[in-house]
Amino acid sequence: MNTSDLDEKKSKILIIKPASSSNTNQKANLIQKIPRIIEITMNSKKICQIAQSISEEQNDLEECKWKFAEKVVNLEYAVIPYKLSNKTELFQGNLFIIPDQIQNQPTTKAIHKKMNELDEKMLTPHLLHWFIAERQFILDKIRDLFKEN
Repeated sequence: MNTSDLDEKKSKILIIKPASSSNTNQKANLIQKIPRIIEITMNSKKICQIAQSISEEQNDLEECKWKFAEKVVNLEYAVIPYKLSNKTELFQGNLFIIPDQIQNQPTTKAIHKKMNELDEKMLTPHLLHWFIAERQFILDKIRDLFKEN
């Protein structure tokens, strides 16, 4: 038995053992490391309103791609499963979000890289307005949930 096997077994035993005063702090630390997951129900009516508002800004295609790329980077690792945030398809039903994984201030480099990936797809401003609105809806929902708590 090598040391990594022993360490692995120790950690399993630590989790299974009944609570004692010395293990309580360790268990509390483990619980704090478990990510919070929030379920969000997509609301197409609200998303449509956001998309309409975005379309009224009359941004050109490049500006729309930039905004979409920024929202994708914001949510890239927060949406479960992760690959959903990169999709250029409509979100449907409920989504699961890990709020701690939202990138509130993505770097220009990350946005630019994502934007270059979008150049390969044939996206119209109309579609981009919807995709931006979906992601903005998610970010707004999370922001509102945290305001309440």
